[in-house]
Order: sequence, then C-alpha cells, then structure tokens
Amino acid sequence: MKVLVVVLMVFCSQVCSALDPVTGIYGDTVFLPCDGSSYRHIPEERKIIHWETADRHVVDFYRGRIQTYNGFENRAELSRERIRHGDFSLILHNVKFSDEDTYECRTVDENGYRKFLGDVKLTSVIARSEVLTLLSGDNLTLPLHTAERVEVLFNPGGSAQSPRVFLSSAGLPGPGYEQRVSVQYSTLTLRSLTPADQGNYTVKDLRGNIISTVIVTVGDAMTMSWPAIVGITVAVLVVLMCCIGCVKWCCSFVLQTRQRGLELMETSVVVMLNIALKLWSGAKLSLRSESPYYSEGILPSLHTEIGHFQGQGNVLLCGDLNARTGTLADFTSTQGNTHIFGQSPLYHTPVTSHRCSHDTTVNSTGRKLLQLCQGLGLYIVNGRTRGDSLGRFTYSSALGSSVVDYAITDLDPSCISAFTVRPQTPLSDHSQITLYMKRTHQHRDTLTQPSQLKKGITRLFFTFAHLLKGDLRKVSRGLSRVRNFSEEDSHRFTRITNQG
Repeated sequence: MKVLVVVLMVFCSQVCSALDPVTGIYGDTVFLPCDGSSYRHIPEERKIIHWETADRHVVDFYRGRIQTYNGFENRAELSRERIRHGDFSLILHNVKFSDEDTYECRTVDENGYRKFLGDVKLTSVIARSEVLTLLSGDNLTLPLHTAERVEVLFNPGGSAQSPRVFLSSAGLPGPGYEQRVSVQYSTLTLRSLTPADQGNYTVKDLRGNIISTVIVTVGDAMTMSWPAIVGITVAVLVVLMCCIGCVKWCCSFVLQTRQRGLELMETSVVVMLNIALKLWSGAKLSLRSESPYYSEGILPSLHTEIGHFQGQGNVLLCGDLNARTGTLADFTSTQGNTHIFGQSPLYHTPVTSHRCSHDTTVNSTGRKLLQLCQGLGLYIVNGRTRGDSLGRFTYSSALGSSVVDYAITDLDPSCISAFTVRPQTPLSDHSQITLYMKRTHQHRDTLTQPSQLKKGITRLFFTFAHLLKGDLRKVSRGLSRVRNFSEEDSHRFTRITNQG
C-alpha cells in the first residue's frame, strides 16, 4: 500500500510539474513547449509525435511527415529542425478563443510504446488593444483579425449611452455609415474621419467574445496638441540649420575650389599638350615613315611648336604614341662630357636616373621619339617614379604586350608625386595612365586675370582636338592663336615660370 502511494505521488509530481499555463493574444502565435531530448536519437524516418487535446487531434509527426487536423490547418506547426535536436514543441499561429484547452504531447519509443512527455494548458486568449490618433479627413483601417463573421460596436468618447452597431454580424454597415464603410480581406475601412468618429471601437465574434478594442482620437487638421507643435517646430529648426550648414559648406567648397584652381593654374605647368597620336589607326597623322599619313615635316613641326611653348613654361605630353622605346636613354648625359660647356637648355634634362620598362623592344617610331626628347630636354616619366618604378605594360592584346602610352615632360621630378598604370579593363586594350603632380602655394598674386589664362588654355585644348582629327591647317591656326595670346601676356607667364 505504501509503495503504491509513493508511485502515485511521483507520477502526480511529474504530470503536475509539466502542466505549465500559457496565455496568448488573439490572432498572435503561441509556443507550447515539449521536451523530447530523451528520444532525439531515434531516426527521423522512425520518429512519431502526437499533439492532441481531450477531444481533438491537433498535429502528428509520423516518420518524417507532418499532418494537421480539422480546425488547425495552416495554424499548427512542428519544426523539423527543432525535432532533430529533441524539441517537440508545438507552434500555434493565429490563436482563437476556441483554442483554449489542455494540449498533450506524446511520442512512441523504439519498442512501439506510447510515451507521455507532458501537457501544456492554454489558459486564456486575450483581446487585442490599440490606440490610434488620426486627423480629420484620414481613413481609419481596422483589422478584424478573423475571416469569420464579427460585430463591430462603436461607443463615442465620453458618451454614457450604450454602444451602437457600427457593423452588424451580417456584414452590413450601421445606420449613417452605409457610404463610408467597406470590408475587404478581414479589414474594415472607415473613410473621411470627422471629430464625431472618435471613440471606442469593439470587435466581437458571434459568441460575444471581444476580439479587439481600438480607441480612436480624431484631431482637427489645423488644430494640434502642443507636443505635436513642439515636435514640428524642432523638426523645422533642424531642417533649417541643416540647410544653412549645407549652404555654408557649398560656399566654402566653391571658394576653396576656385582658390585651388588658381593655384593649380599658377604652377610651373603653363602649357599641357595632351597628344594622343593614333599612329596605327584613326588619326591622319603618323610618325612612322611607312604610314600613308607620314609627312617629312611632322618632326620638325612638333620640335618647333614644343620648343616655342617651352619658352613660356614647362611642357607635358600624355597619350598613346605607338612608340616602343625599350630602356634606351631619353636624355643626353653631360657627366664626363668635356665637349658640351655650360648648361645649355637644349641638352639640359632635370633627370639623371635611367628608367625601367617591361617592354625591351625598340621600333623606329620609338627612336624618333627618343631623339625628340633628347633634342628638347624632355624625359619619359614611365618607369621612373613612385607607382610605376618597374615600367608596366600599357597595352595588351592577343598580339602581345608593350609600352606605348607615355607621360613625357621637362618638369622638375620633385614636382611629380606619382605615376600609375591602372589594370586593363574589358572596354579597351590600353591601360589608363595617371600622373600626379604636386601643387605649389607660392606667388598667388601673379595671376590677376584667370579668365584670360583659362581662355588661352581652352584654345590650346581645341587645337589638339583638331590635331587628333588630322586637320593640320586648323592645328596651325590654333597654335598661332595660343602663341599670340602667350606673347601678349608674356610678363605674366614669366613671373609664373620664375617660381619654379
């Protein structure tokens, strides 16, 4: 007898400890726990789990398949991932008042015996509650949280009268709301709110259970509470401060940009010749003697024009010259040479270091380019500076790789900070080359009319745009105009040149 009492006490303690109450809000999801860690070693294809109440089947997990029963379709869920880890908990979506019950969790062991794992009591489903503040003219959207028929009652705020029917159980709007109320997809919409529409809206099912309560306050569009006024005022002030800050930043940026532009124009690079001579295609100009566009007067003409601009300042040439120069010297060294006296500009080059190049081939066009550099005191930047100390290839195709894109100048090397050759893109067989120059801050008062200098440099750029098109007559006229401009302002250029 004592043994039987002890067994009953142990059994009762296990069952009663598993009976944990759970509450939920109507329309939400609840979680009913069940610990099956003692049976997680059973393979999924042999595992069986039952969830049921005293009079209803809820959901079964039977050897890998999940089956829900009447009233719980698309609402009861068992997670396969949780089951693999020994968690047999039931997930119940969109809970209703009819779901209030005691739910039992059972399984079957390896020997086929049903095992009770525990039960959970869903004690109560609580009605939803919400507070809305809207303006006159807005639309009220009221979720019904169920596809079944409901009744909506309206009680005006502060009114002692009984609530009146806003929406009948038959789905018809109440008196006075026929043209303003519509129900679609379990959502009620009241159009064009007025202050008379504020109050409490209660949604009930056909058994009288309250599904939700919504308290609506309707304010005049022109009349707002002081917290709203303060909030809007603060927001407007913040926006104004941001706008003022943006305007100040833009003005500062414009002034700094203009100042930097003047400083850049005051550097020793007075003229930049951006020549992209397509010697093998497109352009009607070539340094190659075998080209049909070759002319005997090209080299002397280029030599004369570049020499003229060297008299005004420094020169920078950038572009695809289709010349392969290998690692041959591009300047004439005066070290140990007793036949050249003084510092003649014709032979003076500001560099003494030899350059590197991945391209060791030299063609006839490259030799002509080297002669041009040696005769004018120019040097090739490729393979000499930070960023391209090895002389990377600038052209690559199925025919091979080469260095044909150059930056050539007579600038002092200390004015150049870096030179880079970007990786090739699918859009071109040439790599982008970039020259980085240092900016000087000296002699800011030397340029009194920046617009005139800008006009002259613009003419120069148009001149070399014509050069790319091969119109030598326009090139000649353009260079003459730039030359005339430079002579008129020679005193200004002289002051700029002296800063170097």
